[in-house]
Amino acid sequence: MWEALQDVGIEEMLICQWGTPYLNGSTPEGPAEWTPPISTSFRVSDDISNSWPNVERIANENIHVNLRGLNGPGNWSDMDMLEVGNEGLTLEEQKSHFALWAMSKSTLMIGTNVAEISDAAKGILMNEGLLAINQDDLGEPIKIVQRYSNDHDLYAGPLAGGDVAVLMVDSSNASNTLALEFSKLGIESADATDLWSNKKQTLCNVSGYNATVAPHGSVALRLSNVKLARVTKPELSYYGAASGSLDGSAAIQDCPGCSEGKKVGYLTANSSVTIHGIRTSQTTSNVRFDYVNCDVGYLADQKPNYRTAAVSVNGGAAQMVNFPLTGYAWTLDVLTDFLVELSGFDAEGENSITISGPSMQAAEGNSEYGPDIDRIVVVAGDEEEPCL
Repeated sequence: MWEALQDVGIEEMLICQWGTPYLNGSTPEGPAEWTPPISTSFRVSDDISNSWPNVERIANENIHVNLRGLNGPGNWSDMDMLEVGNEGLTLEEQKSHFALWAMSKSTLMIGTNVAEISDAAKGILMNEGLLAINQDDLGEPIKIVQRYSNDHDLYAGPLAGGDVAVLMVDSSNASNTLALEFSKLGIESADATDLWSNKKQTLCNVSGYNATVAPHGSVALRLSNVKLARVTKPELSYYGAASGSLDGSAAIQDCPGCSEGKKVGYLTANSSVTIHGIRTSQTTSNVRFDYVNCDVGYLADQKPNYRTAAVSVNGGAAQMVNFPLTGYAWTLDVLTDFLVELSGFDAEGENSITISGPSMQAAEGNSEYGPDIDRIVVVAGDEEEPCL
């Protein structure tokens, strides 16, 4: 393959290293960090396989790469070959798989027998709208905007000329209506092209989009004629986890990469941290989490590259939240501003948030531990939705 790449003018080394961190001195680094001097691409993870959990596993490992700006011109992510056309994935899963890879600016390598490929699979691989986004001159991948755990993920990214790529992927395992108000992206209105139907919305001042999808289906959009909304940055209040009340085996740990040099770890179903004195004007609020999760999953162990935490407000019912991989160094690789929508706040008084590890049911096939928590960030004044 290296010789074939050279034949088309790509002279740098082809690196097929399975997303495993190497030590740079005493610091673990992933391929996105150590390959730039010798290659124009890097493998995000180890091998894919023809099942939806493997698509999710690689997508979860790619999230931090895109958020940290490690994927782009001169250093492209390789999320491994495509499983489009192979058994094991439904047609809707194949479409979501292709959209994730294409919009993430991954290399797109067909991994099926093209002599026997179905018309449906061929239609996915030849989707002109998604291929145009993959080859867009700006070279910016989509980044996760918000995860609504066990419902859907929302991604977005800029394109050349001011257009915006948007992707919503179902994670509910059921038929689901995916809806988006463009204000979530800092957009007042736009023309929206559904890249699966290629039908363009022509109404003026379109401010949102919704569609019903099958399990693990997706909504893939290209927004054009974008009119940006006026967004005022909200006033934020910061609450360190190390100042909270610990229960069970939860423990404060040194973390040079964390906001105050400390984090809380060893969170299990029976161990938690409770952060007190939280004030917000919203009964439902997007709480920002700064956290660490370097528990890498591989094809062999089928870990999903996220850790689950049970999060509750004021002692209410816990919400299971899936926190994706943040990198490879447990004391340095902090992912900041991960949005979690939580309800049950008292808008006039003080509140508490309790974070523990997953229940036994939620942890099945995955770690019994939740992510390590650096801090949470809450909107103190009027809520403003995040924007790109």
